[in-house]
Amino acid sequence: GNGGGIFTSSAVVLDSVIQGNTTGRGGVNPTLSDSSVGDGGKGGGIYASANTVVQGCSIFSNSTGDGGYCNGACGNGGDGGGIYAAGGLPWFASCVFLGNSTGNGGGGFAVQVGGCGGHGAGLYAASSCSPVVSLSTFFTNVTGGGGIAEGIEGWGALGGGGGKGGGVFCYSGSLSNCFFLGNKTGSGGIAYIYIVGGGGKGGTGGDGAGIWANGATTMSSCLLASN
Repeated sequence: GNGGGIFTSSAVVLDSVIQGNTTGRGGVNPTLSDSSVGDGGKGGGIYASANTVVQGCSIFSNSTGDGGYCNGACGNGGDGGGIYAAGGLPWFASCVFLGNSTGNGGGGFAVQVGGCGGHGAGLYAASSCSPVVSLSTFFTNVTGGGGIAEGIEGWGALGGGGGKGGGVFCYSGSLSNCFFLGNKTGSGGIAYIYIVGGGGKGGTGGDGAGIWANGATTMSSCLLASN
């Protein structure tokens, strides 16, 4: 499920500590088929939809679950280790995001495609979301690594990509007067080939250790160091 600490729509969360919460991992399908499996749950600390307000909060050491395993394409790690913002115009002000992490992509033996690590270890804002983030700090948040793919006879193997956006992952919105220090993205998954007859390719490492931003995102008076 989503929202390890809080699952909310349009709530106001003030001067609170959200610490040590986690979401579940994706389901497992061990059959020898190209079956779909579940992704890790989203929003280790908070899963917020619509116009949620989070102000003056400490969001520490929350995590999302790993992606599920199957012999085809494995599940992805959950997005939003600290907060997953699903939509609307949420406002995040004067918050500290410290030591949050996203899950690893699913992977293992006889896997064709490893899952991707979860994105947005501190904050993940979905494509339908335009957050306003101000006066906040993002320290040592880390996205998950890509899942390992171990090909067998006649199969290719593709390692999963590392999670993107160690501090923040967003498609639009604004970031102002924020500090990003020591955030990291996950490594790409390894691809093993045990029997001749299949090709392999390792996954790519995650982009944007401090911030991964796309679309109409604006940033002002922010400091990014040692990410």
